[in-house]
Amino acid sequence: GFNKKNPFVAILRIIEWLGYRYSDHIVATMPNLGEHVNNIIGFSRKVQCIPMGIPRELLEEKKIPLPESLSSSFPDNKFIITYVGSIGVDNALDTLLESARNLQSDPNIVFRIFGKGDLLDQYRSACVDLDNIIFEGVIPNNLVQSVLERSTVLYFATHSTTVLKYGQSLNKLIDYMYSGRPLLASHSGFQSMINESKCGYFVPAGEVTELCNEIHRLSKLSNLELDEIGARGREWLLSNRTYTKLADEYRNIFDS
Repeated sequence: GFNKKNPFVAILRIIEWLGYRYSDHIVATMPNLGEHVNNIIGFSRKVQCIPMGIPRELLEEKKIPLPESLSSSFPDNKFIITYVGSIGVDNALDTLLESARNLQSDPNIVFRIFGKGDLLDQYRSACVDLDNIIFEGVIPNNLVQSVLERSTVLYFATHSTTVLKYGQSLNKLIDYMYSGRPLLASHSGFQSMINESKCGYFVPAGEVTELCNEIHRLSKLSNLELDEIGARGREWLLSNRTYTKLADEYRNIFDS
């Protein structure tokens, strides 16, 4: 939203141009980095995406069973869509909440939202009449994986913005995919990870009808099919996103 003529912005743009123009190698966490570099300097350069990896703490974490107060939120006979994370403007949860309203007539489909943020109270008030969505508040980090694993499908959303056409590397996707559950994303930017691993599905950002349709379609799949979809994400993550592998990718750059 800043004016391109703002002196600080102009200086940063010059630094960025010089970096892309004269660097020996260009690395970033953006999956569609090549298009971004091309747009900045006006021609293609060899680039490489080395994204976020699996934190060692997550790999070494000991799973803790859910306390009864949380376990009761995950009935075995329901299709449970879960979101875990911040609840603010950047998280684009309006589409999910509107979908919950549209799907309230289906008793099999329920929504669970874990986290805190500036919009939490506003969302709670807006959904007070809905029986199919519950805001569970913040959970300790050592319970996040247990919550994710007990869910049927995990959800995240982004806004439809120009920046996202270059893609992004989200810690949330690391946590989600490691749980071995299928993912569903309201996302219109450059696609990565979910499509590469075939562990979930994208619908356009902000499209309530398409999200409802996809939720309804997934709710008809068997538990075995859902487990297989989610397992692909975990396997892909462990094969491609350990920091040992990412370090090897950097080592190859230095060696070349």
